[in-house]
Amino acid sequence: MSDCQELLCDEIIDISDFIKNEATEEKNRVCPGVYNYEERFEKILKYKNKIIKWRKAHPVCKRYNGRSKVAGMKFRVRGKFVTPDKYLIFVKEQKQLVQSE
Repeated sequence: MSDCQELLCDEIIDISDFIKNEATEEKNRVCPGVYNYEERFEKILKYKNKIIKWRKAHPVCKRYNGRSKVAGMKFRVRGKFVTPDKYLIFVKEQKQLVQSE
């Protein structure tokens, strides 16, 4: 796991101090793309901070709780919604497979 991936957290990260410490240790590290290690690391941290800031400003909307309750009560076969009749047929087939083995 790279250093960039380890920094997934809910707090905004101070880029400057972290970059200085990392840059002195690993100046010759090769990264894919146009940017060197320092620039790439800085841009990734900037993006992560932007996302964290946006998520704090826009919390998840709870007004669709009813939809998730209804979806939780519906019958599913292999992740797809099915009618109760098709669900009963599926259950019978599964019981027959278990008994035959």
